[in-house]
Amino acid sequence: MYLPISKAVLRLLAASQFIYASLGHPYTVANPTSLLLPGQETQDSSASYADSSGPEPHMQRPRAVRPLDMQKLEGWGDTWVGFVPEPQEQPTWNKQTINDYAQEGHEQVMQRSDGIPVTIVSALWIRGKGVWVASIPHDNGQTLFPSQCPIHAPRLWEVIRLRTNTGTGSTWHAEDMAMFAYESNREHPLLLNLPYPDGAYMATYGRRYTLDPIGFKGPCSGPRTRLTPNCREVLNTLDIHIV
Repeated sequence: MYLPISKAVLRLLAASQFIYASLGHPYTVANPTSLLLPGQETQDSSASYADSSGPEPHMQRPRAVRPLDMQKLEGWGDTWVGFVPEPQEQPTWNKQTINDYAQEGHEQVMQRSDGIPVTIVSALWIRGKGVWVASIPHDNGQTLFPSQCPIHAPRLWEVIRLRTNTGTGSTWHAEDMAMFAYESNREHPLLLNLPYPDGAYMATYGRRYTLDPIGFKGPCSGPRTRLTPNCREVLNTLDIHIV
């Protein structure tokens, strides 16, 4: 028995709203505005943990202003999703914020997983709504994704239902899972043949294989990836901009 992703994400949303209401301002920083400006990271995002001579990167760089809590989907193997609603009272998120959430999601997955050596995590920002963060659908997630996508993410499935994979990598990627999580959380399905809402952005972070340096990656990138349509084509079709 697996937990449908729509219910899982809705549960995460409810839990997140409760946490925010309880904590008020979960982070206290000397200059919150500076954390949202592009180029303000204190750690080179392309560096590998193994190459760092000081504390781990996630101990050095600023955190996103609202907490992310990645959760494993029951029955989906080592597949992880998370959601953070965008603050309406002070809409100050920008592309750097989404980069931070992609990196934070990857760090949490690597710390909490059952031992997957590598993974990629994508963060999808729908402006004014929030950010949906997801890992590659690992293990049983690769089997469940195509059976659940037509039900929970019909707009995405319309674009990727005929995808072919002539490489040796995964067919379904973190970018797909982030879009899947977003559509699953909507009250009303997206209209077919239309793009995603205005102001949609995607950031991807992690590593594709053991010797690949940890950092920000292009959509569905990697030497083993041979997808048609690939992630970049899917994002273009849905009018999702790459951070």
